[in-house]
Amino acid sequence: MSRYLYPIILIILSVGLFFTFTEKRYSEAQSLIAEIEQYDATLEKARELQTLQEDLISRYNNFSGDDIEKLEKLLPSNVDNVRLIIEIESIAEAHDITLESVTVTNVATSNETNTNTTQSSGVKTVDLQIATTAEYEVFLDFLDGLEKSLRIVDIENTDFSSGGISVEEYGYAITLRTYWLE
Repeated sequence: MSRYLYPIILIILSVGLFFTFTEKRYSEAQSLIAEIEQYDATLEKARELQTLQEDLISRYNNFSGDDIEKLEKLLPSNVDNVRLIIEIESIAEAHDITLESVTVTNVATSNETNTNTTQSSGVKTVDLQIATTAEYEVFLDFLDGLEKSLRIVDIENTDFSSGGISVEEYGYAITLRTYWLE
């Protein structure tokens, strides 16, 4: 009888030891293995992003200084109202138009102005209201100059009024929207 009793007691002790001690340690080891796999996946993603960053930096370094200036002018990294007004003023002077007033009216994110945007792109907008008086053909040339400038400008609204200095001149109130990166 003792010949069967010791093995049975040892089996019961080993099963009890497994459920009280070994199973808990095994579960902890499994959770640590899962955590290690998650960290490995994160490290792999970080390596991919680092490779992408290095690729983008090498592409950026291949741009000439003139191209970088053009890109900065196209979509600047900050809102510089003074420089923007000077650019618009120089376009107006090139077409013999005097701007009577320029007012910065709205600074907003593109998500606030465009409800179709689903992601935050970091693009902000600035609205300008410009008042001037000019002949119609000269005004069209001014709009053509705005269109051909490097700075992205959308004409949101244009109001016309008659009664300028001469019969051929009209008053114009324009609302422009331009963009910049946040």
